[in-house]
Amino acid sequence: DEIWLNLNATNKSRKSMMAFALGHELVHRAKKGSPGKHQAFTEFLMKEYGKNGASVETMIAQELKAARDYGIKMTEEQAFEEVVCDACERMLLDTDAGKRLAEFGAQSRENKSFLEDLKRWISEFLDKLRSIFQDVDPDSLAAQEFAKFDATAKQILADMYVDMTIDAGDKLSTIQSAFGKGTVVEVTTS
Repeated sequence: DEIWLNLNATNKSRKSMMAFALGHELVHRAKKGSPGKHQAFTEFLMKEYGKNGASVETMIAQELKAARDYGIKMTEEQAFEEVVCDACERMLLDTDAGKRLAEFGAQSRENKSFLEDLKRWISEFLDKLRSIFQDVDPDSLAAQEFAKFDATAKQILADMYVDMTIDAGDKLSTIQSAFGKGTVVEVTTS
């Protein structure tokens, strides 16, 4: 699977959400490529929500309502999966997960110099995104509740996120912007 990101995707405050969409979509791909690690990640995430008094049922209801509002049929199981993915909307911005994924990619390929340049570019790009998005909050309740987790829980989830994404391996072919083939991720809400 490939991930296609619309660089003009926005949230209800009309702010760019490319970084949110990528963090979210990588979880969908990890579920396909690394179901066991995805399950462990989900269980730990749910435990943290419970510890923090967050209502997963309310998050699921929010997902189901949003789907209905857009005329999309969604099961509770699908809504639950969206909650898990939504929790990771800021994963690439608020943790070192993005840098670690880039470093893994650079270490595991043949053309080291090109990939070292790519790794450096991704690290600089993520640093810029962090500064741009530092005051932008995702719309989803799942991501808002995730933001309340303590640093230890966030780091454990970041470790699990990186591990399951890497484990998904070749199921995560290519991450492209809107100039190729793949799954279009256009998030525009009002």
